[in-house]
Amino acid sequence: MEKYDSRIDIYIGQAADFAQPILKRIRALAHEACPEIIEAMKCGVSFILTIKEPSAVWLLSKTTALLAFGKAH
Repeated sequence: MEKYDSRIDIYIGQAADFAQPILKRIRALAHEACPEIIEAMKCGVSFILTIKEPSAVWLLSKTTALLAFGKAH
């Protein structure tokens, strides 16, 4: 599995203008901080996956950009 997923570029490109630079920055910081992460699309949603937990997901709408972190129990 590739570390960078071209579908994420499309996902970011479809975000609201205000959200695009934020999402690009989050993406760059995530790869810088944790080089082993892998990007993926699941059910039409962009995920940042890690070999170790936690993982992150971002959700976009016309007016909102949300970044959430999760950890399995």
